[in-house]
Amino acid sequence: MTEGSDYLFFRSAFHSGAEHAEVAVVATRRFLFLVPIRDVEVVGRYLATPELPVEAAESDLRRRVGPDNAIELDELATLTVWSRFLRQVRFKRDHETTQVLALRGKANHERFMSFYAARVI
Repeated sequence: MTEGSDYLFFRSAFHSGAEHAEVAVVATRRFLFLVPIRDVEVVGRYLATPELPVEAAESDLRRRVGPDNAIELDELATLTVWSRFLRQVRFKRDHETTQVLALRGKANHERFMSFYAARVI
């Protein structure tokens, strides 16, 4: 796996729906994973394995973070990136409130938007 083409890794983000608001985020083409901040170093080392297949990483991350924190993009009702005053990624699952991710920094939001260019509204 290669960061930037197969996945993105944000070591620190704010998530409005998290029990603990600070999380790490792993974004693949099919999933957003909200990783507890205590696991950031372990996950970072794991993702740095070049021979790791994307599907295996997604499966492992789904088990690690649980179903509520493994967001399948095809199941989202909306996915938007706000680039106004407060940069935010907003997503909504059917019949749920909108959740917000702040990826901390213009460059991070631009990377996210570029990575998901075909999906983002």
